Amino acid sequence: MFTDTYKSRYFPNLFAIFPPEMIDIDILRPYNIPRIGESCKYKEKHMKRILILSDDSFALRKFRRELIATMLGSDMEVTLGIPAGEDAAQLEALGCKLIDIKTEKYNSNREMTAKYRQILNAEKPDVVVTYGLRPNICGGRSCRKKNIPHCANVQNLGQLTHRTLRSLLLLRQYRTALKNTKAVFFENAYSAAFFTEKKIVREDQQVILPGAGVNLWQHALQPYPEHDTVRFLYLGRMKQEKGTDELLSAIKMLYDDCYEVRLDLVGEADAAYDDRLAPLKEMGIVVVHGFREDPRPYYAACDCVVMPSHSEGMNNVLLEAAATGRPVIGSYIPGCREAVDEGRTGFTFRTQDKYALYEAMRRMAAMPRAQREEMGLAGRQRMEKLFDRQIVVENTMNAIFRP
Repeated sequence: MFTDTYKSRYFPNLFAIFPPEMIDIDILRPYNIPRIGESCKYKEKHMKRILILSDDSFALRKFRRELIATMLGSDMEVTLGIPAGEDAAQLEALGCKLIDIKTEKYNSNREMTAKYRQILNAEKPDVVVTYGLRPNICGGRSCRKKNIPHCANVQNLGQLTHRTLRSLLLLRQYRTALKNTKAVFFENAYSAAFFTEKKIVREDQQVILPGAGVNLWQHALQPYPEHDTVRFLYLGRMKQEKGTDELLSAIKMLYDDCYEVRLDLVGEADAAYDDRLAPLKEMGIVVVHGFREDPRPYYAACDCVVMPSHSEGMNNVLLEAAATGRPVIGSYIPGCREAVDEGRTGFTFRTQDKYALYEAMRRMAAMPRAQREEMGLAGRQRMEKLFDRQIVVENTMNAIFRP
């Protein structure tokens, strides 16, 4: 699929360091990446050195690799200040410079800010892009002090909406850190409105993206399966704030009401759920697979994907499932409801309500297979129109390099 010439032009270090079986080949999808040295609309004479700060190397590789590849392909120097590891090594092999930042070593934001300032002094970037709460706040402070253009990514409001002393402190820190930020990316309109209401950012600073988008080439449309049992899939960490309690209650109620259903759980589970999962596994209505690097076989094998989360920026699982051609069920919260066209591509339900979740899953289980397949196809079309990751890459690059 990819010629040796293509590989050597765009990602020579990747193939020199890693054997082919270790490379996530999907990074090589040509997202309008220009050949090194060719003209590019993003090339700015005064913006050649890009510094990206994040506390999550896995998420950066999984959801931002196309953006990083586009920067590299535009003849820019990209430095990553992230925790080292296998994920960071794959990004480094693309041609990025890696600075290992073990965020757990820095107990206070003051220490983290001092570390970032040290990096800014050494690297002298033309623009800094941050992902995550601490990088946004500490990186924003550092850039403001040194008058370096800064772009922040707010992925999930999380505890910012809680009425606690800590949330008030975080809002105050955000207000200071993002005062002069060039662009603040939000994954849904609700988060942007919240930051406006709290007077953290101005409207002219805001850029609302469709989450991280979905790589439609990587998550291709798959044939809809034929099962005697309706298989629901949950993919993610199993914990209270992800709606695990409601999900386990709902699948048990469906079983008790004599529906032929099964729930596949892919992801790590908090130890607190061991006792609750054991009898459900014995009955055969729940199958626990643990963490899996590649979720695509599980998307392809399921009839419907369920996401009962309590808080999200934009849920990537729902986007990937819809792109695969599977109907979805999501809680009616910002970050999940945007991924669902109610009644056409799936259903939403009132968050933290196990009975509402049960009813949504019951409707899906009672539906003829052909209707579920039709819902999945409608979801794929919606992803192609609204959530293609290329849209995110284009809008992000335009905002970073706008005058």
